[in-house]
Amino acid sequence: MWGWEELALGVRRLWRETPPYPTMLETELPSLILYGRLLSAAAGTATVALLYAVGRRVGGARLGMLAAALLAGNYLHVRDSHALKPDVLLAAGVLVSLWLLARYAAAPDRRSAAVAGLSIGLTMAIKYNGILLLAAAYLAGVLASPHAGARRLVPAVEVVLCAGVALATFVVASPYLVLDLERTRQTFRFSTMAVYAARPALGRAFGYHLAVSLRRGSGLAMTLATPLALVVALRSRAPMLVLAA
Repeated sequence: MWGWEELALGVRRLWRETPPYPTMLETELPSLILYGRLLSAAAGTATVALLYAVGRRVGGARLGMLAAALLAGNYLHVRDSHALKPDVLLAAGVLVSLWLLARYAAAPDRRSAAVAGLSIGLTMAIKYNGILLLAAAYLAGVLASPHAGARRLVPAVEVVLCAGVALATFVVASPYLVLDLERTRQTFRFSTMAVYAARPALGRAFGYHLAVSLRRGSGLAMTLATPLALVVALRSRAPMLVLAA
């Protein structure tokens, strides 16, 4: 986000005098927020188009149109696309990462694994939720494994490479998580308290998201259709659908 703001200020300097970024934070914060919201809107719109392209590649134009329409009408996606938040960029990163993992699962090699790891690392740097993509990377390795039985569950060298590239990219893109460990610990403790309040019970937060956030954010029809969609996707042989599920 900082890089985008600097780019926006650089473009603005082409026709008017513009102070440096730290000064803008103190004197023209609304302008910086506006520039950030422009990025969110562009990313949210681009994600809809990208989802159509992926859906068309996986299951034809009808699947692409259906997927894009569902995302375009999703309340949470529309809401976050107008705000200065990382969530829309996270959604785009998840989509790109899953597609790259699906390509690896279809034709496994070290190059495709490394590229997928790079995408996962950048997505993790956008927002920590992206770490869940490491589970998808492991599943992609299982799908790509030439072995049968329990041997499929042993991570291949490419999967280890993917995870290593992802973690290295994450650290490089978020260096102060390591350089300022005390602030990292403080932020982690605060975030944990904010999510779990006084009682660190998993059901307290995740149960609420399942019962309230999913229905309110995606709509009742889509929420009710989700279990069926998961079953259909998991029974599919298309790596992208299995990984997305």
